[in-house]
Amino acid sequence: MGFGREATALTRAEIGARIHPDDRARVAAEHEAAVARGRDYRIEYRMLTGNGELRWVVSQGHMLKDAQGASSGRIVGIIQDVTAARRREDELRELAAARELLIREADHRIKNSLQMVISLLTLQLRGITDADAAAALRGAITRVGAIAASHLALQASADLQQVDMAAILREVCGHFAELQPAISIACQAGGPLMLDADRAIPLGLAVSEVLTNALRHGFRDREEGRVTVDAGIAAGTLTVRIGDNGVGMAAQGGGSGLGSKIIRSLTAQLAASLQVESGVGSGTTVTIRLPLAPEPARRVVGG
Repeated sequence: MGFGREATALTRAEIGARIHPDDRARVAAEHEAAVARGRDYRIEYRMLTGNGELRWVVSQGHMLKDAQGASSGRIVGIIQDVTAARRREDELRELAAARELLIREADHRIKNSLQMVISLLTLQLRGITDADAAAALRGAITRVGAIAASHLALQASADLQQVDMAAILREVCGHFAELQPAISIACQAGGPLMLDADRAIPLGLAVSEVLTNALRHGFRDREEGRVTVDAGIAAGTLTVRIGDNGVGMAAQGGGSGLGSKIIRSLTAQLAASLQVESGVGSGTTVTIRLPLAPEPARRVVGG
């Protein structure tokens, strides 16, 4: 134990003198507090050996009791050298920090690559005159944009596992506002709305598909319109509500097109509930409710 054998030959005063100057006040305060309360203690700090080498040690003390069970004021203690363990911990922390840096850099590069794809597709869109082809290309652009928004939120994540869903929704709404400047898109997502990345990304895609349907079908023969996206957490459930004042539709369960199939598939994968309320001439409201308690995702094949 390197330092431990030397410590057995040192007096209490000599051991105190060996404590690193930056740690002395803290060690003294923790030791005095433990003695005053009659409690055992475990204090980790740095000490200097006789040749000036810096070592990490753990000092553990047991408070002896008298016959009545009260503190006798005497302590039995041991000082253990934990330098090797501390070095391993430091190495692991450095490896974890390097890994996190690489992941953040990867997310940054992915987001930039997706933005480049969006720019190229948008450029191509300008030369397309066929209405169906243009609509299909816009759908592809919005899906790529939703994924890019998710990676942007991951970059801002503290642990690369939990992301702010409100930030994703604001980014997605901003993207749609640029695509359809004639339609007012208001995002009223109060944040932060923390959600694990595995569910945040498909939820962002589902909201993107709802917005795509709203802008594509909800404002036929109209020059102006309004779409609102509300999100919040209550009673352990994340609720996202997308409403528009468009032409509405007769079917309450949603449409049968590709976008509607994707929405139903994504919400089923998330184990979320999907509610569609609409009426001819009264607009459409789509509500997605996602319980925040972790549930195993279900793989859905087909539509």
